[in-house]
Amino acid sequence: MTTVRDARPSDLPALVPLLTDLGYPTPPETVASRLESVTSSGARVLVAESDGEVRAVAVVHPMVTLHRPAPVAYLSALVVATHARGLGLGRALVDAAAALGAQWGCGFLELTSNDRRVDAHRFYTSLGFVSESRKFRRPIAPG
Repeated sequence: MTTVRDARPSDLPALVPLLTDLGYPTPPETVASRLESVTSSGARVLVAESDGEVRAVAVVHPMVTLHRPAPVAYLSALVVATHARGLGLGRALVDAAAALGAQWGCGFLELTSNDRRVDAHRFYTSLGFVSESRKFRRPIAPG
């Protein structure tokens, strides 16, 4: 059975390897402070448990834009532990993120995904996501 709930500080031992699986190795103390920062900004960090073990995490933010008629629920991270893929945990987290977006009055659930994540793209497409734009970024110099 899968349970989706808000992450809590006691989930840190599971969150650290999940972020590493996603390609963002992060020390536990940094994950702890970011968890607090992200949630205090209005975002939600959701985890999916299976057999009492946290095996997946998603982060969803309400995002108000000038150019859209309604806010957007932005899925900034989603990862399922390698050994738990195919169990429906990712789908459960996406469904929970969409439900949050509906509560927030959002018109869309959006995400970005690196070009190299071909399996993730197939997964998102299977859930009804459509690829319609590109993401560009550049660093900002401190100060």
